[in-house]
Amino acid sequence: MLREAEAAERKAAAAAIKIEAKEEQAASIIAPVVEVAKTTPKVEGASTRKIWKARVVDMDAVIQAAFDPSSIARSFLTFNEKVADAFAKSTKGAIPVKGVEFYQEDNLAIGGGR
Repeated sequence: MLREAEAAERKAAAAAIKIEAKEEQAASIIAPVVEVAKTTPKVEGASTRKIWKARVVDMDAVIQAAFDPSSIARSFLTFNEKVADAFAKSTKGAIPVKGVEFYQEDNLAIGGGR
């Protein structure tokens, strides 16, 4: 059982490294710079408006802020179920993670009879 757990842990670590590499690769993509004309021609009936948006500049700070139950930052964090399911599959639930329950579901598969 110990060997199985160690093997599962190695698989999980390998999966986590692959995920991290893909995230780093995605983060390294630089959007092309498009030059915009300095003056925009006036079009009758057209107007502009300001739209507020947000981007993460320090994920560790957001996570730290989320520890405060009254912080709005808590609502910014989401559970990545796809990554967690991949971890559960690779470890077969052998490696516990605080706050996460790993479980099995039965999935019926019926052959085509060919």
